[in-house]
Amino acid sequence: MVGKYPVIFKNQRVGHAEITKCGMYYMVHCVCMMKPEIHHRIEIICADNRLDLGICVPGKDCLELRTRIPVKYLGEGIPSFQITQQEENGRWYEISKENACEILPLISNAVYCVKEGIPGLHIITPE
Repeated sequence: MVGKYPVIFKNQRVGHAEITKCGMYYMVHCVCMMKPEIHHRIEIICADNRLDLGICVPGKDCLELRTRIPVKYLGEGIPSFQITQQEENGRWYEISKENACEILPLISNAVYCVKEGIPGLHIITPE
């Protein structure tokens, strides 16, 4: 289980994921070379288990995701990592001084993203 694995999007390798073991957890670090304008979710599939790891966030020249998974959640086998695009549910807000008070209460449901070169937050509406 410990090692480096490709991250796949639409049958193409777009990055890599590194798994290390730390006690009863696997530490996962994914790096993807994709545009941050669209929200990308990473799933890990191992044996018969499928687990949503979360949304990639902009890093230095890439999208990244760091998380940990209890060892018992994955089971045995060779893991594969797949990217899915997140549905556009919610509302995008440009980050500015003028709207800081408006978006501050909503920030716990937000994802940082860039739209047409402008940094902002995508506030995810619960389904």
